[in-house]
Amino acid sequence: ILLAAHLGQRRLYLPALTILTLLSIWVIVSTSSDLPKSFSVLALIFVSVFAAAEAIYRLSRIQRRQLGTLHARDRWFRSIFADSPIAIELFDGSGRLIDVNRAGMAIFGVNDIQTVKGFQIFDDPNVTDEVKERLRRGETVHYVNRFDFAPIKAANLYETSREGVIELDVLITPLGVQPEGAPEGYLVMAQDITEQNRRQRALTASEAKLRAIFDASDDGIVLTDEAGMVIEFSQGM
Repeated sequence: ILLAAHLGQRRLYLPALTILTLLSIWVIVSTSSDLPKSFSVLALIFVSVFAAAEAIYRLSRIQRRQLGTLHARDRWFRSIFADSPIAIELFDGSGRLIDVNRAGMAIFGVNDIQTVKGFQIFDDPNVTDEVKERLRRGETVHYVNRFDFAPIKAANLYETSREGVIELDVLITPLGVQPEGAPEGYLVMAQDITEQNRRQRALTASEAKLRAIFDASDDGIVLTDEAGMVIEFSQGM
């Protein structure tokens, strides 16, 4: 009865309890010489077992709901991890790579996750000593740097199809704290901003060129906003 209640099978333990009660009544009527006392004991047992079964049933339902919520959250986070357009890497407390999502594999030129698992972040020549020390202290670190694939290949740290230099925007967050104070792991999020920075530099260069032409022009040039208000005019005016 209690096992059925634990498994959430009310349709099993209620009939079982009823049958057990009827059998007990039949035994009491057939054998007992003190029916009132026997029925009192039976009633106490029935109420106790029913109360225990109901309590176990309700607790079991709560636990199953909580477990279902945890499973749903786990699927949700796994989906975010897998489908995120931002590269996400998980490292253990010693700095060894545990997992990386598809965006991360694409950025770092990894075709098979097994070839990069175990990669040691503290051996990465593209991570400065200052950043490594801050990570060991459990600090959250955000930085932008140039990531060079040449030393990665030279040291054979992992197999990569990429080459040259890219620019990365990186955020590293420590996860948990071990008894000795060191982080239990690290969550790394990285974005390849190479193309974004290239466009920004091209735009800046174009603006500088136009500014030079504007300032050096002998012709009158007037700049206005969308409403027609004059913003600036050249020296030729």
